[in-house]
Amino acid sequence: MDELQSLKNSLSSKRQQLANKKAEKQRYLGIAADVRAVYNRMAEDKKAIKGYRDSVKTFAKEKFTTFKGKLYSDNYKARTDALISSYNTVISNLDTNMDRLNNVVAQYENKAYQCNGLIGYLESSINSLVHTIENWVN
Repeated sequence: MDELQSLKNSLSSKRQQLANKKAEKQRYLGIAADVRAVYNRMAEDKKAIKGYRDSVKTFAKEKFTTFKGKLYSDNYKARTDALISSYNTVISNLDTNMDRLNNVVAQYENKAYQCNGLIGYLESSINSLVHTIENWVN
């Protein structure tokens, strides 16, 4: 009878450990989802800013017959070039921050996958590879 009670206690303990691990995994996945939402918002903003930059580039390439002398080349050309350069800087900064956010997402997803035991380490390795490729093509 003592052995039966010991086995029941052991089973109860293992169930509690499993429940704790599942809760830990869900916390990690929740954090990853929150960070992913910020990443997605930044991706939308980056797309919009690229559109603005491309509009300025199109404007800069247009010919204006109303400009007399060097007004266009002296004033507007320099300003559009500076604006395009500023947009490129913002896009570059967004890329850097998006890569960092993507790495944080990968870290939390990997922590969640590692809660799955041995197979989780394989999932984690594949996930890291996927996020590395995503950062390269971002």
